[in-house]
Amino acid sequence: HRFDSAQLINIDLSYPDDFDLKEYVEKGGFGILNSDKIIIFVGRFQLKQGQHLFETPLSSDQVVTMEADGWFTLKASVPDTMYFRWWLLSLGDKVEVLEPNWLKDKIVETTRHTLSLYE
Repeated sequence: HRFDSAQLINIDLSYPDDFDLKEYVEKGGFGILNSDKIIIFVGRFQLKQGQHLFETPLSSDQVVTMEADGWFTLKASVPDTMYFRWWLLSLGDKVEVLEPNWLKDKIVETTRHTLSLYE
């Protein structure tokens, strides 16, 4: 996701006149939307696993609060996408979803089901 350089090429592209790439991305266009709503996400991240979020924020309104125990709390407005949920699950015990409650419940349900496969 990091570019060192880019090169302009001459290719004819067609797209709708009212298309706005920034708006498309912000609404979750590349992340398989579950709904068209933006959620206010609050989570606790282990510093070592989540420090990339300082360099690549989840949103322009992201707020990070450092904690004394090697964790930080992050609040951000994000699209409700499958990609976002998969990413949260990939962090395992290095993230705790605090809000919204329905997302926290979904993560708990998925984690319990996964654990049941190994019992």
